[in-house]
This record gives sequence, structure tokens and C-alpha cells, in this order.
Amino acid sequence: MSQVALQPFPHLVIHDALPEDEYRRLSETFPATQGLAQNQRRNLKARVILEAIDVAPEWREFVRYHTSQGFAAEVRDLFVGVPGVVWGGRVVREFPHVRRIGLRPATRDGFAAQVQFHAFADMDVAMQGSAGAETAPVGPHTDNSNKLFSCLFYMRSGDDFSDGGSLYLSRWKHPGPDWAIASARSEGRVDEARDTEVVIRVPYRSNTVVIFPNSIRAVHGVEPRQGAVTPRRFCFISLFATNWDYTRPPFERRIKLIVGRAVRSAHAIVRRGGKSKVPAFVDTVFEA
Repeated sequence: MSQVALQPFPHLVIHDALPEDEYRRLSETFPATQGLAQNQRRNLKARVILEAIDVAPEWREFVRYHTSQGFAAEVRDLFVGVPGVVWGGRVVREFPHVRRIGLRPATRDGFAAQVQFHAFADMDVAMQGSAGAETAPVGPHTDNSNKLFSCLFYMRSGDDFSDGGSLYLSRWKHPGPDWAIASARSEGRVDEARDTEVVIRVPYRSNTVVIFPNSIRAVHGVEPRQGAVTPRRFCFISLFATNWDYTRPPFERRIKLIVGRAVRSAHAIVRRGGKSKVPAFVDTVFEA
């Protein structure tokens, strides 16, 4: 396993992430392999995988673990205290307080689920069809601001002989705090394509994992592939928190998180019939 790298933003690259036999079984039973049109992308969400009857058992087990509390805790432990990780500082410790994780709701307005969990895990099991020529790249971008981390798992097929397709990690050319860059971007004064530069490329290789905490600095994209006749295969694992937003200054993030926890606490009190009101609130806001 590689060590956490700090440039251009904190990230971890793991080669040969799974034992060879386990990876081979997953590769041979990769879902959604039929009927993919040229340059069409197909995403199977975690809920679809877990509920499908025609998906191999090893895939359901793989998805279930990587959307679990245990996997989130592993990622947290990798990055807590690492310089540059927004949720890893001594004062702003949002992610270490995430204790109740649910599977991401099928609809974005699942309020009933939002008040029961601190965060939601999801996984895309994805394929990108190819046209046999240079495939369109994914330009530099940052992920949704309510995402705590992203984990990309490459499952390149053994008969994929294309060139390119690397994941690239970039940095902003302009210094400044995260929230200031986010504010400038929202006002149209900076954008990823014009104001960032590539620092690191991670080749598209089988059984390779890239994990990074999400922030305004986590600019990344995918380079085009040449001679691609075999679909690109990968899994994308994420953790979302409704009351988290990396674009806000630290004190605003803290207030929003406390309000969100208070709402969940009130919901829990109602379910318990009004018992243990004060301890429930204290535990929710000041989780250890």
C-alpha cells in the first residue's frame, strides 16, 4: 500500500488493492456488460446491485461492505490528521463525528432518511462504452460539495489494449483558502479548465484504487483513450453528508452541522415518545 500523498491535494493510490483471486472473481462477473452503445455510460447504483437477483453474490458482498460504516471508518482513519484534509483538523472534526451511515436514498428528497443518518454511502458500478477511436475525456472538475470522500476502483478488462485514460489530479494556480476559491468559482472568476494545472497522472490499470477527501482543491479529470474498443470499467464509491458543505467557512460549516444534528435528535426524541430529551441532544451534538 502506498502512503498518503499531499500534492496536489491529499490522496492515496493503492495498486493490487484486492487479492488476485478475489479481483478475478469480481472481474469475471462484472455486472452490466451487455448492450452498451458507443460512448454510452452505464451506472448501476448500490441499491440496484443489492436488490438484483441476477448479480453474483460476490458483487453484493463487495457493494455491501464498501457502503458500510466499517469502510467509512477505514477511510476516515487513513486521512484524519493529514495536512490539508478539511475534516481532519483538531477544531473542524466533522467526519470523525459521522456515526450513523445509511445507504443513499433512491430519491434526493428522502427527508425521512436524512433525519435518521449523519451521512449516506453509495457506489456506482460503471462502464463507459467506446467508439473505437479517441473517446471523449472528462474535463477537470470538483465533486459535489456535500461529498466527504471519493474512492475510484479501476477494473480494466484484460482485453483492453487502448492507450490513455489516466486519472489526473490538478492544483489551482491561485493561492487562497478553500472557501475563497469556492466563492470565486461561484462568481465565475475562476474555473477548473483555465485556472488549474495537472500535477499527477494515475494510469488506468486493473485492481487500482484512488481515494481522496473531497474539497475545493480536489480537482481531477480523465484523459481520453485512443484505440478504445473495450468498455472502461470502474467502481466509484462516495460518502455524502446532507449538512456538510466544503464551500462554507469553518464556522458556518460547524453551525450547519449542529443544526442538522439537533434535527436528528428531535426526530429521535419523537420516536422514543419524548424520553431522555437532554441526553439525546447532548449525544447528538457533541458526539465523541
